[in-house]
Amino acid sequence: MKMKFVTSLILIFIYFSAISQNETINGNLKVTGDIQSTSASGGTLTLFDEDANRRNRIILGADAQGAFIKSTWGNGGTDAISFRNSANERVFNILANSSIGIGTTSVTAKLQVKGNNGFIVESDDGWKGSMKMVDGFSNTTSRDDMLFSTPGGFMFRMDENRNGISNVQGFNVYDRNNQSVFTIEETNGNVGIGTDNPEEDLDVAGGLQVRDYSPMLFLKRNTDVGGFIQGIQTKFKDDSDNFYFGTLGSEEWIISKGAYNGTRLFTVEKDGKIGVGTTNPIAKLDVGAFINNEELGTVFGRLNEGNGTGDGTFLGVKGYGTQLGQYDGKSFGIVHSFYGEINSSINFYRGLSTTGGYVTINTSNNTEQVRITNEGAVGIGTTETGSHKLAVEGSIGAREIKVEASGWSDFVFENDYKLPTLQEVEQHIEDKGHLQDIPSAADVAENGIFLGEMDAKLLQKIEELTLYTIQQEKEIERLKLIEKRVLEIEELLKNK
Repeated sequence: MKMKFVTSLILIFIYFSAISQNETINGNLKVTGDIQSTSASGGTLTLFDEDANRRNRIILGADAQGAFIKSTWGNGGTDAISFRNSANERVFNILANSSIGIGTTSVTAKLQVKGNNGFIVESDDGWKGSMKMVDGFSNTTSRDDMLFSTPGGFMFRMDENRNGISNVQGFNVYDRNNQSVFTIEETNGNVGIGTDNPEEDLDVAGGLQVRDYSPMLFLKRNTDVGGFIQGIQTKFKDDSDNFYFGTLGSEEWIISKGAYNGTRLFTVEKDGKIGVGTTNPIAKLDVGAFINNEELGTVFGRLNEGNGTGDGTFLGVKGYGTQLGQYDGKSFGIVHSFYGEINSSINFYRGLSTTGGYVTINTSNNTEQVRITNEGAVGIGTTETGSHKLAVEGSIGAREIKVEASGWSDFVFENDYKLPTLQEVEQHIEDKGHLQDIPSAADVAENGIFLGEMDAKLLQKIEELTLYTIQQEKEIERLKLIEKRVLEIEELLKNK
């Protein structure tokens, strides 16, 4: 309808041009048929506003450059042109500053569209559309096919040849500082966030945060064929590998320095075994790092006080060596450090071969106090246990001591036991200076005594003494009987 109106105006203009170059008509004009102009330089038709104060007018014309519509005005008028509907609403407006408004007369840009249905560019097939805006820069290496910007400073741009990279096309979002916020490469489909040159399917220049009630990040294979890795590879600025976190095949989860096949630092096997510093953990937790020359390998826990001095305050494991000439053959130690100084420890020594190791317990300033030898003997305050299972340098205090002896002294009461006579006992004392079967003072000073054996010997002497006492009691009773009979005889003799 609008195009028919414009065409009619142009035809009217041409007709009047044919009649006269300067023809003025006051009042209405009705034309049936065509209006033509034969002027070689074209002609114009001018429609004036009836208000002489405004003198708004529209000029329809044609010349060597083509047909045109132009608005002019006198004092108090305007250059604006509007197309109106039957309700006299201005639906399409060309303002005096050449801005165009569709659905609005308050235009603040070159083209402004207002309405609930938005703005649609539709092609003949009904679903594909295109809108091309080419910037005015002469630099063809930064040519924009489509560019939108927001009042906040964001730009949405479709590039044909961006950043001097030939034939690279994509969709870009830039902030007010012209820094890339979001990019989709048309040629390979790579998506960039914070970068306009994505090198992978998704390339994020900056942090990544996943929010949800139960946020999860899935790394899913697209095939079951062949071996595979699933993980996160961190890199340095020069694109060299830093750390890899992820699976290696389907058997284990690892942390490696470098690429996935770099130096293995941490391993979780499918059976739950965890390895630190080893690729083949043999226990539920296997710290496989080599810790020689007093290196601290594992820390079980720390305390605040003194933790800022030296290695700090902790309970941990130190490694020493495997050679007999190093650290007296000490291999490992569970150490308690306080203010960076070893306070106490439990130490493990390798011995002379794959067997023969022993353990020491150190206290105070890490001084050895207890030793458990390779034969199972225990030395307290001494490193020499001799032939004893327990050797103590110092006294022992106990509420009760139980000695399990293999033999006891009840044989003294057996009928075939030969009880020494008191004369024999006396003679042994005169000759040896101690009881028979009892060690001398010199022997005890040199060799000590065995409690169980000595208790049995002392009991033997007590039992022998008991037999002597019984014998003496019988002798006393016999003598008493004799005395009684003597007294009776004497009494009889006296009475005669």
